[in-house]
Amino acid sequence: MKERIEIIEPSPEIDKLQNDTIAELSIMLPDSVVELIGSMAVPISGKPEIDVMVISDRVGSDSKLLSQKGYKQGLIIKGISHLSVKRNGIHIDVQIVPVNHKMIEIHRNTLTKLRENTELREGYKKLKKSLTGLSPEEYKKRKTEWINSNLLDD
Repeated sequence: MKERIEIIEPSPEIDKLQNDTIAELSIMLPDSVVELIGSMAVPISGKPEIDVMVISDRVGSDSKLLSQKGYKQGLIIKGISHLSVKRNGIHIDVQIVPVNHKMIEIHRNTLTKLRENTELREGYKKLKKSLTGLSPEEYKKRKTEWINSNLLDD
């Protein structure tokens, strides 16, 4: 059976897992900055996952450390190391981003816009809910189109 996207609402359990994850990563990587990104960080509807950005000047060694602690190493794309782990049925996706990488401000600006603009946030929430049941590829395509049209600066 093909994988289909499930959209869930934020919950106290996800909030606790987010806080626990930030605390854990901050202890493991004390010289790095650890921040929540993604839908659950707003918080609004989204996939059952927590997205974390780690800002580090030691992407390679931080990635190796997390791998040793049970995080699965994924691809390294444009200098960003992607790792993941699953806890309590929730995917935790970590991006270790080099200091001064352009994605840092993109993530921060996106979160700020969604948190401060009710109309934008509700539009994104409506889009997310409409994506349930789609394939991961179609989900990503439609989400990216919406983000590019509504959240990214020209």
